This record gives sequence, C-alpha cells and structure tokens, in this order.
Amino acid sequence: MRSLRNILVIATTAATVVVFTVMVVALYVSTRIKLLNRFDNSLLEKARLLASTIEYDDDGDLDLEFKEMDMREFEAGAEGYLQFWLDGDKLLYRSPSLGASDLNQFGGTDEEPAFSWVDLPEGRRGRAVGYTYNPRFDIDYDEDKYEYDDDDDEKDKAKKLRKKLKKERKIERARSRMKPMTLMLGRDTGPIDAILGDLFTQILVTGILAVIILAGVLWFVVRRSMKPLDRLATQISQVGDEDLSKRIELAKAPSEIIPVRDRLNDLLSRLEAAFQRERSFSADVAHELRNPIAGLRSTMEITLGKEREVGEYQEAIDDSLEITTQMQDMVEKLLSLARLESGQVEIKPEDVALNELIDSEWKTLAESADTKKLKVHWESGEPVRVTTDASLLRIVVRNILENAVSYADEGGDIRIEVASGNGKADISVSNSSSKIDREQAEHVFKRFWRSDVARTDAGLHCGLGLPLVKKVAEVLGGTATVSTSDNGDFKISISVSNYEAG
Repeated sequence: MRSLRNILVIATTAATVVVFTVMVVALYVSTRIKLLNRFDNSLLEKARLLASTIEYDDDGDLDLEFKEMDMREFEAGAEGYLQFWLDGDKLLYRSPSLGASDLNQFGGTDEEPAFSWVDLPEGRRGRAVGYTYNPRFDIDYDEDKYEYDDDDDEKDKAKKLRKKLKKERKIERARSRMKPMTLMLGRDTGPIDAILGDLFTQILVTGILAVIILAGVLWFVVRRSMKPLDRLATQISQVGDEDLSKRIELAKAPSEIIPVRDRLNDLLSRLEAAFQRERSFSADVAHELRNPIAGLRSTMEITLGKEREVGEYQEAIDDSLEITTQMQDMVEKLLSLARLESGQVEIKPEDVALNELIDSEWKTLAESADTKKLKVHWESGEPVRVTTDASLLRIVVRNILENAVSYADEGGDIRIEVASGNGKADISVSNSSSKIDREQAEHVFKRFWRSDVARTDAGLHCGLGLPLVKKVAEVLGGTATVSTSDNGDFKISISVSNYEAG
C-alpha cells in the first residue's frame, strides 16, 4: 500500500538532494574556475617577469639575466618548470626540474598567451603558459654623442661621422641576428587539486549529513502534519449506518483538510437524509400495502366463510380485482419514480400536439367526471405543439387530470388551460372544493403524502401521482407547481420547454 507520508518524505528529500547536488556542482565548478584563473594569472606574471630578463646586446648576443635570479622553484624535484626555445626549435634553456623532458609547445603570442593542461615529469599534472615574443634589444647608442659641436673642425666632424656610421652598421648586424623567443612555463597543480579535493570532501560529507538530518526533520514534520488525517480516519471509522447523525469534528484542523471535513459532513448529511427517506419509504410502502392486502384478505375470508351464490363470488372477485389493480398502480408508479431518479429513462423527443394529447387522456376520465356531474371548462387558443417525449408527457397529463377528477366534489368545476410562449408549453388544471390550504400545498409533491391524515381514502389514493408528475416534468426540463385560492380552487401548473438533447 502506498503511503502518503512516505511519498512526501521521499519526494521532498529527493528534490532537496537534486537541488543540493546542482548547487554543490555549481559551487565546485565556480570555485575551480576561480582558482585556476588565479593560478593562470600567477603563471603569466611569472612568465612576463622571466621573459623581460632576456635581451639582445649590441653584438646581437643573448643576455640571459634570469640565471642570476633566485631559481630554486625550478630546481630538480621542484614544482616549477621552465623552458626557452630560440626561433621555435633551438633549445636555449631547460630548467633542472624537467630533467631530460621537454614541455610541449602549444602556441600563443605576446598579445594572447596560451594556457593548457600538461603532463609533467614523474606523472604529475600541471598547468602551463606559453607564447612566442621578441626579446628586448639593449642598445648602447646615444645619438647626441655623435652630434657636431660649434667648435669642431672638419676633421673632427668626419671622425664623428665615421664612428656614427660604424655604430649603426653594428646595430644593423645585431638586429639581423635577432630571433623570436618561445617561452613555456609550467607549474604543478597539486596544491590546487588538494584544495579542490578537500572542498569536495567537505561538501560531500556536509551534504550527506544535511540530507540525513533533513530526512529526519521531514519525517517528523510530515508525521505531525498527518495526525489530523489519522484523527479523520479514526472518526470516519466510528461512523456506522446505525447512527449517521455523527459528524466529523477536527479541532485545529489545517486549512487543507477543512474542505475535506466539510465535504464528508455534507456527504454524511445526505446519507442520513437518504437513509431516513429509505426508512420512511419502506414504512410508507408497508403502510400503504397493508390496507389493500388486509382488504383483499378480508374479502377472501368472508367469501370462503360459507357457501354463496355465483353472483356473490363474482362480486368478491370484482372487489379483489379492484384492490389488486390499485396495488399494481402504486407499484408501477414506484417503479417509474425509481427509473426516473436513477436516470434510466431515455428521452425520445418528438413533435407533440398538446391539445390532442390532453383530449385523448380526458376521454378515459370522461365517464368518471360525468358520474360526479363535474363541469369542465376548456381554455385554449391556437393549437399548441411542443418537442418532447410524448409518453412521459402523457404520464404528467394523465396524473394531473386524474387528481382533479378524484378530488373535485360532486357537481364541482374543473378548469383545463393550455397556452404557449417563449418556446414553452404551459398546462394548468384546477379543481374546485379543495380542502388543501396554502401550508399543506407545499407537501403535495412528497411521496405518500395525503391531506387526509387519517387516510380514510386508503386504497383509492396512494400519494404517488403528484411526486411522479414533478419528477417527470424535471426530467423533461420543465417545472411543476401548485397553488390554492381562498375560494377552494386547487391548481396544478406544468411548464415544458422544447427538449434539447445534451
């Protein structure tokens, strides 16, 4: 089983390790670059100093003044390595530290010296700087020495001129002997490697310790942060179907868990209401079925109590058939409600002539209305058409018409109104002599509710017709409302829009 606690600790630690690694690599690389730059600058300064100690004299001979300097860093076994070449390939000087080895030339000029990693004697690793340059020409030439004085005679002037020309020819011969010099200066990078190695070791050890400490701190923090979830799980486990009135209480819950707690409490409220409806529904169904079943049993027992005429048996069978028909009607309405609420009903929209549909349903009730001497008032203008599911709309019309005929007193009035507008079809059916007041009207869409609390009409009405009407109207995208008036009229209004799939 995946653990959120472990995922948080591992993921956070891994992310920290990645970030830490990137930072360490960046720090190490930047430190290494800075150290090497300083090392290279130090090499170049030393190379410039050594290069300045080599010069040509008047005779064109090289004067190696660096030999008179302190050259202990270039002695055998030392960390400095120096080599000069004349005209590119003529070895001029090799430091004792090189022994019989040579430093590899890799280019570079006086303006742009070249730096490179090199292999040093004894397998050492080092850095070197190299460039080719022209040594200085140290000329002992004072032009003023050969200038004429005012008191010089022609002989003195000729003598000075000969000396000047001789000196210039000597300098010219010396210049012709000058060759470019190539300098290579290397140094062991062992000290830098040691510094970088120590830095890497310290960073690595520190990083490992930091990761271990961080993982421990994260585990502790996450563990404490997850306690509200543990408390939540404990409280959820204590909620059972025998008592859904309990609610989740989390004191000082983090803000992230509060929405979860609230949604769970909302869910528990809905479950409690659903269970309550289920219990009420079961009780109501049992109560509604008890009377017709008792009536059916009583009829059977009385009929079978003694020998009777054929006509009496026929009457008993008719009574039993009426009772079973009423029971079947109630069961069918319950099944229709269940299908509608579960979304198992497929809407098949078609063009419906509403006036004709109402007229066809009224014909099935006309005999009952005539028996009660009801006066029917039709109020409709132009024929109304609507795009909807005809079979479902027929259920609505049938039930509101049956309700009006059933509850209107003998000799009362029924008013049927049909209208249209704004893409909707409106149906209103009202009956007179209603005993339902405005407060009771709010309950007519509840299952098994009847205005007769004593239910003296049990077996005739089951209180499912209007709830079915409201549900079907909603499924068709419409509404169902009721209203009562002071003169005792009870009115049901249905509004259905042209159905649009989706």
